[in-house]
Amino acid sequence: MVSPFIKIIYLLTALYFCLRASSESERRMLFVKTRARTLLSQLVLNSSYGRDPFTHLKQTLRQSWRLESHRNISRLKSFFLNVPARIVVAIKLIGFVGPDSLQSGTPLSTDLLHKHLETLQRDLHAVVLQPEIQHLAVQPSIDFEVSHLGVGVAQQINHEMNRAMEAEKARPGWNQHEEIQLNYQTLDRVIEEQEQISQGMFQASKGEGKTSWTVYLINPKPLSLGDKQLSYVYTYEDPGLEKLPVSKSCPGSLYVSSSLPYLWVDIRAGPCIYGPVGGHRGQVTPHSFPHPMFYKSDMVTKAIVPDLAAMVWSACQHMAWPPMLHKEVDTRENLHIQIIHMYDSLAPPPDRLDQLAIQTTLRNALTTEVLKSIEVSEAWISFAHCDACVNSYTMALKLHTAQDDGKAFHQSRTVKVLDRLAVHTALTEHKDDIMAYAGLHFAEDRSKRVFPVFVFDISEGGPHGILIDGAVKATAFSDMAVAVSSQAEAVSSHFMCKYSKIKPPAGEVTREILAAILSAVWAVPDPAVHYSAGSGQGEDYRWSVGNTPFGPLSHRMTLTAPLIQAAKRNTVVSLMEKLIKRITQLLDAFEVMSFNGRLDQDSLRDQRDDFIIRITMAEYKLEEAGKMLGKWNVGDASRMIRSMIYDVNALESMARKLSRKVNGQMLCEGKTSVLSVWWAPVGAVLAWPLAVWVRTRLRSVYSSKQGKIY
Repeated sequence: MVSPFIKIIYLLTALYFCLRASSESERRMLFVKTRARTLLSQLVLNSSYGRDPFTHLKQTLRQSWRLESHRNISRLKSFFLNVPARIVVAIKLIGFVGPDSLQSGTPLSTDLLHKHLETLQRDLHAVVLQPEIQHLAVQPSIDFEVSHLGVGVAQQINHEMNRAMEAEKARPGWNQHEEIQLNYQTLDRVIEEQEQISQGMFQASKGEGKTSWTVYLINPKPLSLGDKQLSYVYTYEDPGLEKLPVSKSCPGSLYVSSSLPYLWVDIRAGPCIYGPVGGHRGQVTPHSFPHPMFYKSDMVTKAIVPDLAAMVWSACQHMAWPPMLHKEVDTRENLHIQIIHMYDSLAPPPDRLDQLAIQTTLRNALTTEVLKSIEVSEAWISFAHCDACVNSYTMALKLHTAQDDGKAFHQSRTVKVLDRLAVHTALTEHKDDIMAYAGLHFAEDRSKRVFPVFVFDISEGGPHGILIDGAVKATAFSDMAVAVSSQAEAVSSHFMCKYSKIKPPAGEVTREILAAILSAVWAVPDPAVHYSAGSGQGEDYRWSVGNTPFGPLSHRMTLTAPLIQAAKRNTVVSLMEKLIKRITQLLDAFEVMSFNGRLDQDSLRDQRDDFIIRITMAEYKLEEAGKMLGKWNVGDASRMIRSMIYDVNALESMARKLSRKVNGQMLCEGKTSVLSVWWAPVGAVLAWPLAVWVRTRLRSVYSSKQGKIY
């Protein structure tokens, strides 16, 4: 008789060998799955868009995708509707340690700043704003990395600022009581060098730990003249053009780079005042940026941290992942932007639109492997030869009453405006007629999109120009852009800079049309627009100075790195949403057919293995695309999503085959025979004498019955 102790030994030994075999099989399975995923990524990222990776996988690697356990339909739908995108934002502090720090050598706590940022980052959402707020499947989240840069960087910045200060003092007519205006390149040269070093380290590490975007918070040594601290701001004109009497951008205390993904803010600059006048949202006041002079000197190191965190979070809302204006982002290979000038004078007006500048800016920034070519062309047409142009203009023209602000007596006057919705309705109705009047005929091309931009060149002069809705010179819709240009001296706006109202030129519309094209074609919002789950759509004009074609606070046409990324990302996200919708519709149908809510043999029949393989591959590609979007690697994310089209098409094809087996369908064979064509006319001819004979026979029988006597 075997003792209980020996039985326990046998059981433990058997359990050990079972677990060992199980772990070895799991390791082998994990190795195969990892190899299959690696090979699939290589096939997708290293091949052209016209290639389905599924057809190039060996049978053994295909079967490894069938071993995935995600066969529950509800879990699958939940995954496809919640795609994570992790964004890493690096916060680098300059001048917050050492003898020149905020509080007598006390360094700013990076842990405390990180704690405040982690509390705020739960409110980031990917949404579409128009026609109504709609949440997207991609779920962005931000991880913050806070660190101090060395004292040497702060010393280099202080040296550059002192040198710029000495050059400003040597300028003829310098007034020590005026606010000093430093060119943005004074600091940007140093920060760009630091960012290039960071990018080089990333290249050396082969992409490990890549940050998506970097925010530099700078606390330089205060500029002073004797015992008096001097106030200064940064201008955004090219060096040497700051003092010319031309239209300038409103000065500020920050700069968003156009070449590298970084932003810097000088917390000692300003205070700055700009944005909408009183009564409008998003105005920038002296307390919009955390300045050290607003805090007690013995508490500044701790008291300023929450305000720094709020400022960084605002920058992330506006630039790390801004909302989309609409979902109708085109994904065709070629884009042709056709600008149509409609003028009311006898002769064409002066061409105040820089077509080549728009084309060059868009080509340099947004030409990719997907969007291969961007062309911009112009056409001119007179009101005298275009009834549809006159009709569109008169339908949108309205008269409003207005008052001049800032005067002792408010005298009302009438102003002409173009109603935004009315002009869109009219141009939508007459678009084809206007294109025909202008002699524009575009052949149907599935790979090319023609996007119209309608410009009303009005000869009306005077002190006040014509605006759309009385506020803007150009506006964007998903199917067109509309602008108005006049020969007035200037147009009024509800924006100010340093308490002075901004009056943009009435005839120049190049920047405004560029911004409208970005909003219409790529769904890029104004940098002032943001979204919060608590308050909805909001506006904050802190980030509307410097490199941006949006709004009257800037006069530059340069596109920032976040704006370029938003335009490219919106193209990928729009296609991603369409594919996710198609997949979830299929899963909804299979969920209705399945009695246990799973993709099994009963619901898929002989299509089960191929269906599981395809949907698992689509799941993996979507997951990888979300990771790449978080890293601002839009090119590889686009390849993943476009490769996912093959999987979705294959899934729909399998669903159609299964539907025919389950429900049955009447199929038209598409064949005709002599009998099917001639039986009706031949039958009618043969039936005619038969009908005559029957009629005659019945008549004779009836007549014989009538004459018979019973």
